[in-house]
Amino acid sequence: TIGRGLEGTLPSLNEPGDYFNYKEQDVQAAARVLTGFELDITFSTIDEETGLPRGVARGGVEATQHDAGIKQFSERFGNAVIQSSSVLQQDPLVSEEELALDEIRQLIDLIFSKEETSRHICRKVYRFFVYHRITESLHDSVIR
Repeated sequence: TIGRGLEGTLPSLNEPGDYFNYKEQDVQAAARVLTGFELDITFSTIDEETGLPRGVARGGVEATQHDAGIKQFSERFGNAVIQSSSVLQQDPLVSEEELALDEIRQLIDLIFSKEETSRHICRKVYRFFVYHRITESLHDSVIR
């Protein structure tokens, strides 16, 4: 979703697992946020807020296989931490699935808080509808 930036204009990175806008640590932390969910091939699990189908908790609502530990992101994401809200954790009426969904919402907010995410999406739209090659000049004048 966030992409690496405009290819051909990125500085050389010598550190393994560094992808300029994010690091391998961020990929792993995001993957941990998404644990315990799988595709609902029946599309019968509907998100209450959007009315759209969403994934379903593996193991059921109460016995989800979600990793409830603290997820630490790199400095590329301001060393953000994602974890279930302590208020939600103490509420006996809140299911394990709801705790996991809270973390997914935090992840989405974190990804879309980065300006590069919107640029990456704009580049994809431009390449699909206009032209496949984006120069630095075009990027600076149109995409940004």
